[in-house]
Amino acid sequence: MFRAENIVKPFLAAVLLALAAFPAAAGESADAPRPHMMYFYNPSCRLCTETNVVIGEAEEKYKNAMTFQRLDIADTETGTDDVLYMFDLMDELSLPETDNTTLIVFLGILETIDGEVYFTPKRALVDGDNIIPKLDAEIADFLAEEGFVAYAPALRGKGGSPALSAQASFFFEQDSAGLARSA
Repeated sequence: MFRAENIVKPFLAAVLLALAAFPAAAGESADAPRPHMMYFYNPSCRLCTETNVVIGEAEEKYKNAMTFQRLDIADTETGTDDVLYMFDLMDELSLPETDNTTLIVFLGILETIDGEVYFTPKRALVDGDNIIPKLDAEIADFLAEEGFVAYAPALRGKGGSPALSAQASFFFEQDSAGLARSA
């Protein structure tokens, strides 16, 4: 479990500013749930390096559809907390923990509740051999299944207004109820 005193909090102001910058979809409030992808990786991992290319392509393709976050689990300042958070998210989705888990993509929902940003994972892809060929289809399916077609121009056809136009990085911790919230 993460506790506030164990989390590095230098980006809280940036998180709040980034969230305030997101225009809402037509008829939706700024606090409406938003699609989000968290990518945990280790830069010394060969598959992570290959997967980073695919993640970059997805970030460009879906930049108006969702927000993205890359978490370097080898980072000397935040890596340990990120690894623990990754395993908490895996537990939430009942994914098995393995000794060689070095990269994983979570697709989920960001919500703002009482001024705090919460991430709820909905699905995950583990290891580059699975992420690389499946990521684009998995994102499109996730957006459609979760009702975010209005956010994704590629899914809704021509016309309509894109909802999210900015990318942001977020850092999360878990509260006492086990929900991920902005740190």
